[in-house]
Amino acid sequence: MADWDNWADTVVYKQLEKEYEPKNRDELANCIKEAVSNGWKLRAVGQGHAWSNLGAPSRTRGAVI
Repeated sequence: MADWDNWADTVVYKQLEKEYEPKNRDELANCIKEAVSNGWKLRAVGQGHAWSNLGAPSRTRGAVI
């Protein structure tokens, strides 16, 4: 399980299945494949500079990338 918050701590996601940090295209593809095979919702959050809810799954199994 993983937790994630944005830079201002205004958006917080608790108990995510995983937080991915791919370094290249191959790692990105593997992250997506893993999330899909596990049935997780996957949301791209980048550096976390948004101040609004990014839509990451808070009530379903999911991960951020």
